[in-house]
Amino acid sequence: MDHFPGIRWIVPHLGGLVPMVLDRVDRLWALNKDKVGGDHPPSEGLRRLYYDTANSTEATLRLAVEVLGADRLVFGTDFPYVDRHDLRRPIHDLLAAVPDAARVLAGSAALRVEREGRPEGTRGRGDRSGRGPSGNALNDLS
Repeated sequence: MDHFPGIRWIVPHLGGLVPMVLDRVDRLWALNKDKVGGDHPPSEGLRRLYYDTANSTEATLRLAVEVLGADRLVFGTDFPYVDRHDLRRPIHDLLAAVPDAARVLAGSAALRVEREGRPEGTRGRGDRSGRGPSGNALNDLS
């Protein structure tokens, strides 16, 4: 990441096992840092990434918020590999599981990226603010 500071990395599916093994990875790094190198534990770099919420079970969402922080999450689904007749379920699951869900749905991480601006020479592909037609993702659920 240090070699590409202008890129905002988004890891799918809450980072897979990242929230569950982050402390263990740091402990192993601390025991072996003379062999593996690095000035900072791996968690410092991993907490600079963004993670999408495509894995929307309540337990995994709560763990990701606890370990990574709600400000590191962006809303995501497995569309089109979800029930197309129940597209609101991932949003409602997020609202039920995460106290800061409104921040995630409002695009806190996406807005942060927009505020920081895109790296020079890159092009965007439309509005990715996380807001719906009304300007607020929560209002567009009904």
